[in-house]
Amino acid sequence: MAEEARQDVLKRKVEAGRNSAPASQTVLPAKALSSALSKAAEKSFGLAVVATSCSERIVSLADLLERLPEQGLLAVLEGPGDGQGLLSMDVKALSAIIEKQMTGAVSQSSPPSRRVTRTDAALAADLIDAMLQRFEATLAGRPEARWASGFGYSSHVEDLRPLGLLLEEIDYRVFGLSLDFEIGTREGQLLLALPAEGRSDALALPEPRISLEKPADPEWAPGLEGLVLEGEVRLEAILHRFKLPISAIPTLKVGDEIPIPLSAIDNVRLTGTEEIPLGRCRLGQSLGLRAVRLGAGEAGAERPQSGMSNLIGAGAGGLAPLPRAALPDPVGLDDEAFAAAPLAEGGLPDIGLEPMAAPMDLSALQGLPDIS
Repeated sequence: MAEEARQDVLKRKVEAGRNSAPASQTVLPAKALSSALSKAAEKSFGLAVVATSCSERIVSLADLLERLPEQGLLAVLEGPGDGQGLLSMDVKALSAIIEKQMTGAVSQSSPPSRRVTRTDAALAADLIDAMLQRFEATLAGRPEARWASGFGYSSHVEDLRPLGLLLEEIDYRVFGLSLDFEIGTREGQLLLALPAEGRSDALALPEPRISLEKPADPEWAPGLEGLVLEGEVRLEAILHRFKLPISAIPTLKVGDEIPIPLSAIDNVRLTGTEEIPLGRCRLGQSLGLRAVRLGAGEAGAERPQSGMSNLIGAGAGGLAPLPRAALPDPVGLDDEAFAAAPLAEGGLPDIGLEPMAAPMDLSALQGLPDIS
C-alpha cells in the first residue's frame, strides 16, 4: 500500500509539472506589446526603444479619456467587427520617432510643446502598423488573439473632445508603456486601448474542406509519354580529342592541318546533353552525307590497325599521306576485305544507310581545305 501511495504522489507531481510548464513559458500580452514596439522601431528606421515598465488593465470609456495626455498623438485604430481602438503618444515619444526619421538621431533636448499635425501622424503610422502586426503575430493561436488581431492605423484626431462621441461606450483593455529612446537620450509614454471583448474570428475552427480531387485520368500517363518521346535531344559525335599547350594555340592559322589517328574512324564517341556518353560508333557516309553507324565501335576498336602511324591530313607535318584504300566500308567486312574496300566520293566509305528524317546539309563546309 505504501509503495502504491508513493507512486500515486509521484504521478501527480509529474502531471502537475507538465500542466504548469506551458503557462510559465507563455509571454504576457504587455510584454509582447513592448517587444513588438522595440522590434518594429529597430526594423523600420533603426530606432532603439525599450519599455522600462508596462501595465495592463480594463477600464471604461470615461476612465480611458482621463488617462490620455492633453498634448500628443491621438491615433484612431480600426479593427474587426467595426471595432475601434486608440493609440496615444506624448510629445516626447512622438518627437523622438520623427527626429530619428528626419535627422537620423534623437536630440537630448526636450521638444517644444506644439500641436500635432497630419504630417506628424503620417510619420508615425507605419511604426504603429508594424507594432500591431508583430503584437498580433506573437499572440496568434491564443485566446488573446480575439481582441488583439486585425487592428491598424486609421486616422488621428487633434484633441480629446470628439473621442467621447467617436469611440463606443464599452470596456477597453488598456496597455501603458514607459519608453526609453536611444539608451537614455529621451523618455516617453505610449498608451494602447483595444475593446476588451474580442471580435476577431482568429480562433474560429476552420470549416471542413471538401475534397475536390478528381480521379486519376487513365490517359494522362500515355499522353505524357507521347510528349516526352516527341521531344528533341541533341547528340554529338566526337571523332577525336587531343591536347595542345597554350603556347601553341596562338600560332594556329588557316591552312594548318590537325593530325587524326586512323583508329579514330572506328572509335567515334556519341554523347548527349552535358557530354553524357551514349556509346561508340563508326564514321562513314551515306548518300553523300557524313554518317555514323551505331553499335559498331566496340568491334572496330579491337581490330588490329596496320596503319597506326598513318594520320589523316598529315601532309604538312612531313608524315606520309593517308592512302584512300585505308578507309573501309564498315558494313559487314572481314579484316581482309576491310583493307581493300573502295572509297566513295569524299574519302569516306559508304555504310549503306538510309538518310535520317532531317539530314544535316554540309554544303556550308565546302569552303574548308581538303585534308585528304
